[in-house]
Amino acid sequence: MRCYSTHAILAALAALTGALTDVKQTAAVGIADRDAAALSQALHASSPPLLRELCAGGALEQSDARFAQRSRRHALLYRALRLVPLSAAGTQAGDTFALRGVLLYALSEVERGAEYVRRAAAEQTDAILRLVRTAHDGDRAIVH
Repeated sequence: MRCYSTHAILAALAALTGALTDVKQTAAVGIADRDAAALSQALHASSPPLLRELCAGGALEQSDARFAQRSRRHALLYRALRLVPLSAAGTQAGDTFALRGVLLYALSEVERGAEYVRRAAAEQTDAILRLVRTAHDGDRAIVH
């Protein structure tokens, strides 16, 4: 059974922070040393490390202006996700933590929230409704 619990998020975060310190691993997925350092620094901007620091408005884009550009930030996060194993054994016998899936979901939710706030501040109601509908369509596709 796949688990998406707090334990899974913590395990995924630990896998990511550990992998960022391995130069061979980061190079293998196309992450430059400078970018790995930026990711690691952003994750450790708060204690405990928080994924929100890698997303819009977080420490990553505040410490390195290159990542204020959404497409550049997303490309780096995609490569970083490749550092994390697809899954790991859970806390209960037979459970599996979907580590990459958990990270992708969490990062997507934070990015979506930031976009929602940005659109709301600009009073872009139609864009907000599209964002909500798209999110719900994705949730339905996963659940059904």
